[in-house]
Amino acid sequence: MAEANENSSPPAEIDHASSEVGIIARLFQSCMDILANIVKHCRKNTLLPKRELASLRRSVQSLVQWGDSHDINAGHLDDKLQKSRRLRDTTLEILRNIGVLATKGKL
Repeated sequence: MAEANENSSPPAEIDHASSEVGIIARLFQSCMDILANIVKHCRKNTLLPKRELASLRRSVQSLVQWGDSHDINAGHLDDKLQKSRRLRDTTLEILRNIGVLATKGKL
């Protein structure tokens, strides 16, 4: 994954085809990959005003920190969410919406 900003460390990459991690880990990593590419593209092509680009970077960094704090790429959040179907479904819906927005250019 490309860096979200110069001062952040991206989450560790996961093997998207691996059956060792769950859907949350794979979906999270896919969203982070897409968002990092959007930030990189916007920075290179000056598509966003500086203020909006900074806001996007902060949002991506917040997701990176959230992912790190829940150890998502190791599958730990998937394990925790097995205990709560409602919370798992909500998390999946949020990540799905991020992915849809990012891939449809609605960010």
